[in-house]
Amino acid sequence: MKNLVQPRLASREASTIPSSRPGIMNRDDVAPTGSLLPPWRDRLPVGGTAGCQPAPRGSWRAFTLIELLAVIAIIATIAALIIPVTRALKRKQTVSVAQAELKQVETAIEYYKSKTGFYPPDNPGNPVVNQLYYELEGTILTNDNSVYFTLDGSTNISVIDVPAAFTGGVAGFANSGTSLKGTDDKPGPVCFISDLKPNQLGSITLPNDHQFTVLACSQSWPLNPGLAQVKNGDPSGLNPWRYVSTNPTNNPGSYDLWVDVLIGGATNRISNWSQQPQLL
Repeated sequence: MKNLVQPRLASREASTIPSSRPGIMNRDDVAPTGSLLPPWRDRLPVGGTAGCQPAPRGSWRAFTLIELLAVIAIIATIAALIIPVTRALKRKQTVSVAQAELKQVETAIEYYKSKTGFYPPDNPGNPVVNQLYYELEGTILTNDNSVYFTLDGSTNISVIDVPAAFTGGVAGFANSGTSLKGTDDKPGPVCFISDLKPNQLGSITLPNDHQFTVLACSQSWPLNPGLAQVKNGDPSGLNPWRYVSTNPTNNPGSYDLWVDVLIGGATNRISNWSQQPQLL
C-alpha cells in the first residue's frame, strides 16, 4: 500500500508546480481563502486588463489663447456670411407677401370698375384711413337708414359714424343699397373681394368707442401713432392700404394703391405704379 500511495503523492506535488507555459493557470495559483485579488495579479499588464491601457496622467490639456481666438474668428466669419443672407430672405418674403396682397386688392378694384363704371370712391382728406373695404365688400343699409352691414355680415358701421371715421367728406358708400335686388335707379350691392385672411383686416376705435374696419396689409407697421389701436386683438401697428382715386399722382386717370413695410429698419413701398419695392 505504501508503495502505491507515494507515487500518487509525488504526482500531486508535481502538478502543483507553477507552469512556465504562458496563459496556463496552475492550481496553486488559486487565490487563498478570503483573498480579494488573485495571486497572479502581479503578472497582469498595468490597468488590470490586457489590451486596455489607460491614458497617462496629465495627457489632457486646455486650449491655448491663440486657439480660442482662432475659433472665435471662424465663428464670427460664418456669422458675417449668414446674417446678410438671412436678412435678404426675410426681405424677399415680406415683399412677396405684400405684392401678392396688392394684386388681390387690384383685382377687386378692377372688378368693381367693370361692374359700376367707376373706381371705388376714396377719402380725399386721408388716403390712409379710407372706406375701400366697405366699397369692395358691399353693404346693406337698414330700412331706418341707421346702420350699414357688410354683405358677409361680419361687421357694421352706423351712418353717423361714417363721417367721423373717414374724415374727408365721406358721407356714405356707393356700393350699397337697402336690398340685394336694388331698385330701378340703382343696382344692388355686390361683393367684389373674397378670401380675405383675418390679418388683412384691421379695426380702428373712434372716440365714442365704436369701431370700424379698414383693409390692411398683413405685414404690420410697428410705428403708427394715429392708428396704433387694435388689429384683431393684436396690439401691433395697423398697416392700412393707402388708396387715392381722386386725382392720383402716379396713375392719372386710374388710382394709386400702396403700402409701406418696414424691413431691417428700412421703409419699402409696395405700390401699383412700380414693380419693384421703393426704398424711402
